[in-house]
Amino acid sequence: MDLIGQGAYIYPVGRLDFDSEGLLLMMTDGDLAARLTHPRHEVDKVYEVIVLGMPDLKAMDKLRKGVFIDGRRTSLADVRAGTTLKGPKATTLLTITLREGRNRQIRKMCRSVGLPVRDLRRIAMGPIGLGRLKPGQWRDLTPDEVKQLKACV
Repeated sequence: MDLIGQGAYIYPVGRLDFDSEGLLLMMTDGDLAARLTHPRHEVDKVYEVIVLGMPDLKAMDKLRKGVFIDGRRTSLADVRAGTTLKGPKATTLLTITLREGRNRQIRKMCRSVGLPVRDLRRIAMGPIGLGRLKPGQWRDLTPDEVKQLKACV
């Protein structure tokens, strides 16, 4: 928010914890921001997650079907395993799509199945992808992208 400066009130859409990076939408339309973040609308939030270890089929199935964190089961998630780098400390790239967004949800989900998160990056929210933006960079949404966001809620 410090980068934006003074002017119209800006609504962040979702949040990223201190140890995460990636896409964060910010807008002046508070109603749209609220609809995009409310779990009832099931807007996809896609993350690339590097976990320590190699997930087995049981862990992947639990992540997909939901695990209990903070006393409640998580909603269904799409989870795909990507590349595993073997070595003294093997790591695996997971792509996880959520339709809810609880505090530190992915980290807690992965920890519950024995896969601590090393890196976490949100790469898409609804129809908007991060693309080639690097940390600290930003761009305006196009009018077509705003229409797409409104259409998905």
